[in-house]
Amino acid sequence: MPRALARHPRAVLLCAYALLAVALLGATPLWLDEVLQLGVGWRHSWGDLLPWIKINPGAVPLPYYVQQSSLKLFGYSAVAARIPAALFSVLAGGAFIALTDRIAPAEWGKARRALALALFLFVPLQLRYALEARGYSQGLFFAVASMLVFLELEKAPSLLRAALYFATIAVGLYFHPFLVFAAAAQVLSAPKNRHAWIAAALAGVCFAPWVILQHQARQAYVNPGLYPVGHITPLVVLHELTGGGYVSALCLLMLAGFGLIRGAMPALAHRLLVFTAIACIVGPLTGDLLFQYFFAGRQFLLAMPALALLAAHGFGQLWTRSRLLAAATALAFFAIAAVKDYQNATIPKDDLAVSADAVAARLTADSCVMTAPAWSRDYYPFFRPGVDFPVCAEPAQSSEIIAVVRPGDRLPPLPDGYVRVSSAPVGRSELRVYRRVSGN
Repeated sequence: MPRALARHPRAVLLCAYALLAVALLGATPLWLDEVLQLGVGWRHSWGDLLPWIKINPGAVPLPYYVQQSSLKLFGYSAVAARIPAALFSVLAGGAFIALTDRIAPAEWGKARRALALALFLFVPLQLRYALEARGYSQGLFFAVASMLVFLELEKAPSLLRAALYFATIAVGLYFHPFLVFAAAAQVLSAPKNRHAWIAAALAGVCFAPWVILQHQARQAYVNPGLYPVGHITPLVVLHELTGGGYVSALCLLMLAGFGLIRGAMPALAHRLLVFTAIACIVGPLTGDLLFQYFFAGRQFLLAMPALALLAAHGFGQLWTRSRLLAAATALAFFAIAAVKDYQNATIPKDDLAVSADAVAARLTADSCVMTAPAWSRDYYPFFRPGVDFPVCAEPAQSSEIIAVVRPGDRLPPLPDGYVRVSSAPVGRSELRVYRRVSGN
C-alpha cells in the first residue's frame, strides 16, 4: 500500500474516497430536500413524474429519472436514492484527475496534483452533495467533463470533438441548468474557437424547449414560491462559499488568490479557471436576484473544480514566499473541512425520519396525528411506506392525539377534553401524546 500510494497517490485517494462515500450513504436518514427531490411520483411512471419536475423552480428532468432508475433497481431506501449522487461524485473525481493532467504545468509533481484532488474531493460543499439524494454532483461531473473536452477541442479542433463538446453540454444542461455558466466561461476564454461557440450555441438551443415548457408550467402554478433576496450579503456569500464557513472560504480564496499569478501555467488553462470560478459564482447570484429565488451555497458547487485547481496552483506560488504560511493555510482548510464533512455525513439535517418512526411506533387504531408545522406529517410516508398516519380532523374525534412539535412552532388549539399524558424529545423536536378525558 505505501508503494502504491507513492506511485499513484491520486488513484489511491480517489479509491479511498469512493469507499468512504459508499460507506456513508446510509449514515443519516433522508431529509426534507431529498424527499422533495424524490417527489410525489417515486412509485409511478416517468410520465407521472414529469409534472412534478416542471413546477420545481430550476429543476431539470435527468437527475430525477436517474434516481428513479436507481430506486427501481435497488428498491426504495435512502442508500438507493443516494447512489447516483455518490457515483457521479466519484466520476467527477476521475474527470478532475484528467483535467489536472491537461492543465498542470510541468513543475507540478505528484504531491501538487494530489493536493488539487484532495481540495476538490473534500471541500465540504462537494462531499455533502455526494452523499445527498440530489442532482448536484451529476451537474458537477458534466462541468468538469465539459472543461476537459473544451481544452481538447481547443488543442486540436475537429468535428468529432466539437460533437462531443456539444453532447457534453447538451446532456449536462438537463442534469444541471447552471452548467450554462461554466459553458459561457469556456467559450469566452477562447473567443476565436468557432467549433466551441457553435457547439455551445446548439446545446443551448436543445435546452430551450425545456426552459419554455417549465416557464409555462410555472406560470400556471398558483404559488410561484418567490423569495426575498435581502439576505444575500457579502458575509452570507463568504460563509456559504465552500460549505465550511468563513475560515474555510478564506483559506481557499487565499490560496486561489495566489493562483491568479499565472506562472508556468498555460495561458488558456489559467484564463479558463479564472473565468469559470467567476462565472459560476456571479452567475447564480445574478439569477437569484433577477428571479427572486432563495440563495443557497450549493449554487456555487460548479465553481469548486476551478477554485481547487487555482488553490493548488496558488499553494505553490505561496510556498516560494512563505512555506509556513502556505502549509498553515492548507492545513487549516483541511482541518475545518474534516470537521464539516464529518458533520454533514453523520448528523441528520432534520427530524422528519425519526419523528415518523416515533409516531408509527405509538399509533393505534384510536389515534390521529398532528404536527407543527402542519406540512411535516405529509412527508412521514416517505420514511415509513405503507403506514397510515391519519390526520386529526377539526375538531379532533380520536381518543388519542399524537403530536410532533418542532422548536419555534406551535400546535393549533386542541379541543376541550384532551390532556397531555406524556412528552419526550424526538431529535430536536418534541413528541406529545394527548388523550381524551373519560366522560368527554
